Amino acid sequence: MNADAVMKDRLEGEMLAMGRAAKTAAAQLALASSEQKNKALLASAAALRKNAEGILAANAKDLEAGRAKGLSAPLLDRLALVTLRGTFPTRNWKSPFACRISLRLLLPSIGLAVWRK
Repeated sequence: MNADAVMKDRLEGEMLAMGRAAKTAAAQLALASSEQKNKALLASAAALRKNAEGILAANAKDLEAGRAKGLSAPLLDRLALVTLRGTFPTRNWKSPFACRISLRLLLPSIGLAVWRK
């Protein structure tokens, strides 16, 4: 088996494992209280803020690898992470979903730039 086939098999296995984990998490989430869901969302937001620099750096490496392999510009646009800025949930809110976010979307391959506040 060549290296590309090994990588494809590995990726397929990882994606199947992530899908199974997501189904399990969804079943657990359906039974969770609002307080438990809010705590999980707050922890997720904190982890994203804490690790944003590393996440964006890893994404930049992935994009460079994609360019080197000849991925199309529209596909690279879809793979690129965008940054979100805004007011994030606090413990005093009734719902973390009530946060306001400014979104910046860039799709350079088609010359599109959208800002929403």
